[in-house]
Amino acid sequence: MGKNLLIIGNGFDLANNLPTKYGQFMDFAQCFMAIFSDEFKRDEYVYFWRIEIFDRINGNHIDESQFLNKNIEELIKQYYEKQRHIDGKEFSEEEKLIVDNLRKCLDNNIIYDYFCKIRYKIPGDNWIDFESEISFLIRWLDVTDVKLTDPFSKIDFDKINQKLKEPDKLNIDEVGKIRQFGTLANEYKWHSESRHYLLGEFIENLYDDLRRLTVAIEIYLSEFVEKNSGIQTNDVESIRSLAPKPDMVLSFNYTDTYQKYYDSNAEVCYVHGKCRDKDYDTENSNLVLGIDEYLPADRRDDDNRYAIFKKFIQRIRNHNESSYFKWQEEMEQNYKKFYRMFNSEPVIDNVSSLPDEAFSDVWVFGHSLDITDRDILARFLKPDYTRVHIFAQNKLDEGRLATRLVRIMTEDIMIQKSGADRMLTFERS
Repeated sequence: MGKNLLIIGNGFDLANNLPTKYGQFMDFAQCFMAIFSDEFKRDEYVYFWRIEIFDRINGNHIDESQFLNKNIEELIKQYYEKQRHIDGKEFSEEEKLIVDNLRKCLDNNIIYDYFCKIRYKIPGDNWIDFESEISFLIRWLDVTDVKLTDPFSKIDFDKINQKLKEPDKLNIDEVGKIRQFGTLANEYKWHSESRHYLLGEFIENLYDDLRRLTVAIEIYLSEFVEKNSGIQTNDVESIRSLAPKPDMVLSFNYTDTYQKYYDSNAEVCYVHGKCRDKDYDTENSNLVLGIDEYLPADRRDDDNRYAIFKKFIQRIRNHNESSYFKWQEEMEQNYKKFYRMFNSEPVIDNVSSLPDEAFSDVWVFGHSLDITDRDILARFLKPDYTRVHIFAQNKLDEGRLATRLVRIMTEDIMIQKSGADRMLTFERS
């Protein structure tokens, strides 16, 4: 028998009304730092952000739209009141630990500070937009000819575009972001008063800050989202009815929404790690937040300065779950049972002549189909033995997903799968 595999991304949590967008995390983080940061960063953006946040949490800015959701806004308000001992309110020991851990993650963090500055220059507020921006920074740093043992200050931020060839030339907005990052980076201080870092030291610090930001996201999801979700039963039943019960779930999310609300006994592979609910630290967190492999094959073995930022390297370092390998093998072996073999590969003329039991069904709900996850997604979306069903919110969403799918499956495979045999379909969510 074929298998039913459900692949879920952040859109699954959003469909369950959880505030898990990158933009919602940034709202929370900036609100938190406005309340708890020791240092008042005197730039115009942070100043007006503080006014807006304090107005909102004091109830002076009420409207229909919520920047997070009501439960989390109420928590923020409680933290604000406890920080200022309003009406004698005090933090519990557990809350003090949460505050301390979040501050350690976000204080003096160059990646967080950079995203605060360029946040509204990014096209969207989803994780695909965040990861694309990280990828943009790393690729840009990688085109410089500065050695690891050279001072980071040797990079000429104003002339970087001269090193790029068409069509890789940066546009005006991208050049502006690079210069902004360069200004921030050359002023940054981490472990000492010295700002004179070698490129190798700078890369180490940059990755450490990415890990600290990842743990801040983990704390936000675990302490503020999952424990205060308010997921409604009717939402669960509505989503559950869209597809058959899966035999296994491949989750790209850090949350355990599916097991908590849909099936506690489900076989779930958390390929990018799973949130802990205590003991938050960078060493033991298995969450993956990074970029795809962007180098051509002939450069990958020799040019590995930024390999630590790549998702597949992080999955290896973090010892993340890999049961999806076994799932793929089971699907393939089931398929091969129904055919005569030639050079270990099935020979087929028309899939419509094959019994349903030969195929496995793959349902994709809430995944952006971004290229950063191509190495895993391609295992289940490309093969002859899978029928692929992709949920889209509307026609525009379907167009976006189809465009990204080309980079995972190739145009030819998409055309073949979506032909008369309907091995590739788009469903409405």
